[in-house]
Formats: sequence, structure tokens, C-alpha cells
Amino acid sequence: TLLMSCSLSIWAQSNENFVRLVEIEVDPNQISAYKQLLHESINTSVSVEEGVLQYHVVTDKKDAFRFTLLEIYKDEAAYLAHIKTAHFLKYKQKSAEMVKTLKLIDVNLEAQVLKND
Repeated sequence: TLLMSCSLSIWAQSNENFVRLVEIEVDPNQISAYKQLLHESINTSVSVEEGVLQYHVVTDKKDAFRFTLLEIYKDEAAYLAHIKTAHFLKYKQKSAEMVKTLKLIDVNLEAQVLKND
């Protein structure tokens, strides 16, 4: 059954992670350049930083310049180390003219259901 092919994370364990939602509004004329920059930054982060666990990026179907990121770090220390890395600082510097608004929302990951293949 579907229920048997999914795994539910342990709820208490998930709150040890540092989880953040990031809402970003990008200059509509710079979406392509922003997507490239973001892609490079998050892929580098996941590849080289042990404490960066997951990134999920979605855009609004009606307003493609509105991005929402779900970022999951091992803990707050991993996040604090992440924002000091050269690749993150490069992202911040290069995206400064592209990003119109930025909202950071700290959240608890209450549950995560993944389909097992």
C-alpha cells in the first residue's frame, strides 16, 4: 500500500534541525540571471557543506518572480557557518540588485513524508 511505501520522519528529531522559509521577490527582468545564481549557490552549499541538508525552491505559478525556499540545516550552528561561506557571500553580493524583497521565517519541521522507491 501507499502507506507502507512512505516513511515518516520522527517529529522530535526534526526540531533539532534549523529550518527556514525564505520568501523572495525578484526583479521580473532578472529572473533568468537570478535562477542561475540561486542554482549555483544552493548546489554548491549542498555539495560542500556538511550541515546543509536540503533546499526546496518553488515559484508562484501566477507571479514567477516570487520564490519560496525551504532550507533545512543540521542545526543553527550549520546555518550560521553557511552564511559566512564564500559562495553564500557571492550569492548575496550578486543578487543584491535582483532581489526586491526578502522575508526570513524560522519554522519547525513537524513532519516529513518521503516516498520510498
